[in-house]
Amino acid sequence: MIKKLYIDGFRNYHQTEIIIDQKINLFIGKNGHGKTNLLEALFFIGMLRSFRTLQIRDLKSIGSRGFIIAAEIDRIGGWKEHLEINYIDNKRNLKIDDKSIFKSSEFIKKIKPVVFSPDDINIVNGNSMNRRRFMDFFISLLEPNYLYALQCYSIALKSRNIILKNQLVDVDMLKAYEVILAEFGTIISNFRKKYSQILTDSIKKLLLNFYGSATEFKIKYHPLAPCFDEESFMERFQQERERDLKRGFSSFGPQVDEFDFFLDQKMMRNFASNGQCRLISLCLKMASVEIISQNNDKNDIVVLVDDVTGDLDPVVKETFFKTIDCAGQSFFTFTEIPDEKYFDDRMVYKINDGVIS
Repeated sequence: MIKKLYIDGFRNYHQTEIIIDQKINLFIGKNGHGKTNLLEALFFIGMLRSFRTLQIRDLKSIGSRGFIIAAEIDRIGGWKEHLEINYIDNKRNLKIDDKSIFKSSEFIKKIKPVVFSPDDINIVNGNSMNRRRFMDFFISLLEPNYLYALQCYSIALKSRNIILKNQLVDVDMLKAYEVILAEFGTIISNFRKKYSQILTDSIKKLLLNFYGSATEFKIKYHPLAPCFDEESFMERFQQERERDLKRGFSSFGPQVDEFDFFLDQKMMRNFASNGQCRLISLCLKMASVEIISQNNDKNDIVVLVDDVTGDLDPVVKETFFKTIDCAGQSFFTFTEIPDEKYFDDRMVYKINDGVIS
């Protein structure tokens, strides 16, 4: 469990420390005063990424050279672990117990955050990048090899694209990067296929609980080029190489994969209502919590809930609270203290323009 959080130069927070003693924690304040920023800082400690932006520069306070986020974690056995992220002048420094860490893979997932946000609906009815991003976060929390494969694939893809844009192309160098892309692309594709089915099964159980009858739901992993072994990847590279040279970029692979969500045999982003899309996006995150808790110490799981419970009907809300209760700790944002019994035993932090009391 997280026992302390320190942030400085992050969004609208400066030299702010909070002590955390409870499993359930509420951030209460008016909109625009920094409640979501605290959830974002907690997520960043776990994933070294924001769930709101792809740009690190967006996280810095205005006029700041960078930011610091640090957390103290209580571990089983009574020992404490100190995590620190320092981004100054666009240089990142990571520390665990004051020891510098040079590989992000050694830092990520010390806590395992799952965030529930109003923007989650974009996973279902938004563009494909939202779906890939969700799957990448989710699978990375479960499979260390997946995160490593993503990192290696991304580096090789960037290098291949640079070569493709050159007027004088080194074909041998191009082929060398294709070998790397095939190796790690195979790993990514197979994990995405596997967890699309696992999520499908878990969400169908949730829908059965909501509706009292079986609902037809499916996540169909839809890669542009269905390559699930290195040989298939290499064959596709050979077929597409000339066209990629003309395009100036790599035209297939995990970076353009799609995930199609079907409800009652209809593709949701084309036919589903907003209500259906919101429910399925909520189920995606609930299923994530359940699956992660089955494979990890629940004390490492941190649920971040950004004002998404107000409009839930009683049956869905009851299942939601029951599901996230399997996490070690949860943090909620509200404009006012809720009156649900679930929140009777909680810690309340009041937020006013970046000041916490």
